[in-house]
Amino acid sequence: MTTDEPTPSETVPAFQEMHQDQKELFDTIDDLRSLGIGKIVDLPQIIVVGNQSSGKSSVLSALSGVQFPTSSAVCTRFPMELALRTGPKTNIDVSIIPEEGEREILTTRSSTEEIPDAIEEGKKALGIDKNTRDMFPNVLNIEITAPNVPNLTLVDLPGLYNNESQWQSKEGIKVAFKLAEKYMSQKRSIILAVVSAAGNVVMDQAIKVAKKKTVDPNLSRVLGIITQLDVIERNQASTQEYLQVAQGRDPTLRPKYGWHVLRNLSEEETRLGLTDKDRDVKETEFFGSGPWENYASENKGIRTLHKKLIKLSRDHISESLPRVVFDIETALAKRTAAIESLGASRNEVSDIRDYLHDIVQKFRETAQQAVRGSYFTQDFFQHLTTNPLGTGNLHVRKLRAFVRELNRAFTTIMLSKGHKFAIQWSNGSSMPSGYLNPLRPDIDPLIRQYYVHLKDPEGISEPAVKQRWASKVVGSKGYEFPGETNPVAMLDLFAEQSSPWQGLAKNHLHLLVYVTEKFAEELLQHILAADPKTYESIRVNYISPFFKKKKRLVEAKLDEILPSTAAYEIALEDRIESETSIRYRQRLISQIETLESALKEESEEVRRFIEAGEHKREAILRNPEYGREYVTHLKNELAQRGDPLGKESSDFALEKTIDNMMVYYEHHLTIFIENVIILAAEKQLIHDIPKILDWKSFDRMDETALRALAGEAPEIQQEREQLIVEKEELEKGLELCRKYLRRNQSARHITPNVQVNGFGVNGVNGPVEEEL
Repeated sequence: MTTDEPTPSETVPAFQEMHQDQKELFDTIDDLRSLGIGKIVDLPQIIVVGNQSSGKSSVLSALSGVQFPTSSAVCTRFPMELALRTGPKTNIDVSIIPEEGEREILTTRSSTEEIPDAIEEGKKALGIDKNTRDMFPNVLNIEITAPNVPNLTLVDLPGLYNNESQWQSKEGIKVAFKLAEKYMSQKRSIILAVVSAAGNVVMDQAIKVAKKKTVDPNLSRVLGIITQLDVIERNQASTQEYLQVAQGRDPTLRPKYGWHVLRNLSEEETRLGLTDKDRDVKETEFFGSGPWENYASENKGIRTLHKKLIKLSRDHISESLPRVVFDIETALAKRTAAIESLGASRNEVSDIRDYLHDIVQKFRETAQQAVRGSYFTQDFFQHLTTNPLGTGNLHVRKLRAFVRELNRAFTTIMLSKGHKFAIQWSNGSSMPSGYLNPLRPDIDPLIRQYYVHLKDPEGISEPAVKQRWASKVVGSKGYEFPGETNPVAMLDLFAEQSSPWQGLAKNHLHLLVYVTEKFAEELLQHILAADPKTYESIRVNYISPFFKKKKRLVEAKLDEILPSTAAYEIALEDRIESETSIRYRQRLISQIETLESALKEESEEVRRFIEAGEHKREAILRNPEYGREYVTHLKNELAQRGDPLGKESSDFALEKTIDNMMVYYEHHLTIFIENVIILAAEKQLIHDIPKILDWKSFDRMDETALRALAGEAPEIQQEREQLIVEKEELEKGLELCRKYLRRNQSARHITPNVQVNGFGVNGVNGPVEEEL
């Protein structure tokens, strides 16, 4: 095989296969990177990664025609972005792109021979000297325009290593791997994994990092480069092993873009002064015979790698650009929204007052909607995420719905736990009332969450409760006729039976104070999501004091509305009289049925008693005195027969007192529940929630107080400035992309749909990033 073939650097057309629009495509991405867009949006790029001494620098030198340091004692200590562009004149621009901040241009050179000096200047700017052993995340950008270079952009990462040495620190090991993983994880990065044949490909660090689950486990973005094959030339076993790998016969090592093999100059050959032309001749000879002779020609040699990378880069950028546009628009929309959420700059006192007035207006309008249950503010009421208090479909932000359900739960608790004794009446009923049913299974979750700790009533039989309360009735007798009731005795029984009311109501009111305070905090936090300092100031100085005061007010109102146990408080006398009469008659009928059942057979005397009047049930409904006389007759008959029921005394005064108390209890229970909900909760607490913030109080503040309350924190100012800078960069980047797309209609176009907070402006989702 001849050795006079021109080198790639002599075959300029090989580097100029791309049309002008394709060069513009590369320039567009480079310009985006120069603007700093790459820190915000993943940009399509080819990154070069490999172990130290894997031959990365030799690969870069061969691709660019520029000599980079290749000594094992000299390693790259920072990412280096190499942008190659074909142009009529040679020009080299060197700059630093820091992790934070703007690009800093260091130097401009006019000859590729000056690149080593330019790199040294960059090292000095980064603080690197001969004694430095650490790695640096800042990027050194070298943009080379020359007649004999291809249109290509590569990012060379620091070599990976495992052992500390005199040239590299232990800390640098982590930095190198962290940088590699950071760049390799970016879904638009094609990974040029340089593997030295002098090592074990399975254990190669670049391949191991690429195969991580979080990086590219299927090697779908990887092009493998095998170098230093000449080192194992005489080792037939190792040569065959790498030939098998390069041919894709190892199923665990099949990168999507295959394997490409190179034969670069060794350090010794470089020291002997061999040129690029010599390198290309040796490579041609090496692959022209021996085990690599029949390996696919498109996968070996630097010349074919040039073409492969140019096409790969071009296709990759063309495929990615519409998605890049989408990402830029999305990032731009987010930063625009973030700037709006921060509000205008608050340097002047008038700015602070305007800012506070805006907060008050938003808070009042939204709180009013929540109190009324008209949930129109979509972003607050509709985009519900975490729910700090609610159960099921309830959410504290939908305050009226939440409060109504809590009131229903409170009513259920009052009906089921408001009485001290759950009396098992002789007629089989154990309910506190004959017509109120406390079972509400639809609100069981709320009851379990907020009321389960409350004490249940004490179960007791009717005879036992009579025995308990008999002494109270006897001890309260006054001037009433025998068999009649004393109001003092009834009130004593009521006081004991209703004793849980205050505790249950206080628990409910405290819960409402807690819930409404959480609502107010959620609303304020929503309004001031981007300003935690002002949020905390207003919460501490306004929200918290408001609810502390309201807690005292609802407790005072509760004391006011609790029924008196010292005097009658009756509003609906006719209703109470009717209900008392009905209950008394029902008791007599129940007693008669029990006694008749025990008697089994009526005596002659009982029959005559019945015949003397009307049928017993109808007579009792008209005249309870008849029922009392009849009960006496029945008991006398049972006593003569020796039945224990006949010996039980009938204390009609005690029974009537209990009946009166139960009617009084039921009557006041309903009133009390309504008063707790309306007079205490609604009037004292909930109706005033929209009034928590008042701009008049802000208007009376002096400058010192205003700045303490809502002055803009330095970090907020910095955040706004950073967002404005990024917004301007994104706008410029978006315009660059659109200009290119307008000029080159052949590029596949996707109309991105900008999303803010997960929702598309046009109502549909944007394009999904596909795996390459």
